Amino acid sequence: MESRLVTPGPFRATKLWNEITKYFRAGMPRRKHRQRFKKYGDCFTAAEATDWLHELLKNNNNFGLEVTREQTVQLLRKFLKNHVIEDIKGRWGSENLEDNNNLYRFPSTSPVRSLSSQCPLRENNNIIPKHPGSALKGSHFSKISPKKHEQLEIIENLNSDAVQEDTDKMAHSRRISQADIEEIWRSVVLINLQTILGVPSLEEVLDTAQIFPQYIIYNMTNTSKHGVVVLQDKSKDLPHWVLSAMKCLANWPRSNDMSQPTYVGFERDVFKTVADYFLSLPEPLLTFEYYELFVNILGMYLSVAWET
Repeated sequence: MESRLVTPGPFRATKLWNEITKYFRAGMPRRKHRQRFKKYGDCFTAAEATDWLHELLKNNNNFGLEVTREQTVQLLRKFLKNHVIEDIKGRWGSENLEDNNNLYRFPSTSPVRSLSSQCPLRENNNIIPKHPGSALKGSHFSKISPKKHEQLEIIENLNSDAVQEDTDKMAHSRRISQADIEEIWRSVVLINLQTILGVPSLEEVLDTAQIFPQYIIYNMTNTSKHGVVVLQDKSKDLPHWVLSAMKCLANWPRSNDMSQPTYVGFERDVFKTVADYFLSLPEPLLTFEYYELFVNILGMYLSVAWET
């Protein structure tokens, strides 16, 4: 079966690293093993990993049939160094791995590196061996394979330095400005609002220039544990007594606060006190800028209600 040939060019090391680590992590068989009178689940021996990965490399167009077992062990050592795998006690960071029965496992983190959107890596699940020893000797196996002297070079280049170099290039080419972030937030809000209203366009509903993404980002990222927006200027917050009165009304009549009065009409008095406070403000809760928006939306739903 044919795997995709990663041609020389930008991010080649990252693409090769991602392809091999992805399929190794997805397809490497794991089972229970016993070591020193103790059982370990979901793991594999170094020898089993060498068998399986060797078969994968031989049938991958980027490596070829002449990949040796020693080269495979070298790649496994790089896996251990870069935390693609770890030993059964969770240790990694060195290249202390031999072709033996020592136990290894996969960490919870993914080893796949980020790629620039300009250099996508297409997945091909057909190159994953189903079990150790599967030959993958399909009739469509590509005749293109690296020369013998290139195979070791490819494997040696699959290290953290080469991948880091690709990552640095990618970070430079994908730097996103604050203006880009704000435009994304603004677009998402407008799309969701249009979807909720079920209108083909928002032109007759609101002036989109009045959507300030800075406010949206702040309101979404500065909330208390109760989901209330935390103001930077505490002096603009509601007085404590107003918040207490509103909380009292929200919980009425289920409040367990026995200190509250219980006379008839108490809740109406509390509501009037809260209403008087907001009526005394220089600007209503519904700001003047968004008054037309709310009226337009209300008019839309009223017209629909009358039609039905």
